[in-house]
Amino acid sequence: MTVSGLRISGDYSIQANYCGTVKAGTNCDVYVVFTPKASGTREGSLTFTDNAASSPQVVTLKGHGHNREGHGHDREEQTPGGAFE
Repeated sequence: MTVSGLRISGDYSIQANYCGTVKAGTNCDVYVVFTPKASGTREGSLTFTDNAASSPQVVTLKGHGHNREGHGHDREEQTPGGAFE
């Protein structure tokens, strides 16, 4: 499978992308950073576009932002789980 594109939404950004051509039975890594712009539950998604029949694949991202009074919004990193074939 060849990953041709990644798209991310919400209060998330891609820090590193180690996907390209992925051989059968292996995986690739994408590192995501969560930087909440508001308090509470913050959702987003990571969408992989590739040449697989099931393309695109979507991984749901969810994090919780905290606002410490007078200190703005804290960054809370999440490690989303997800797999696709």
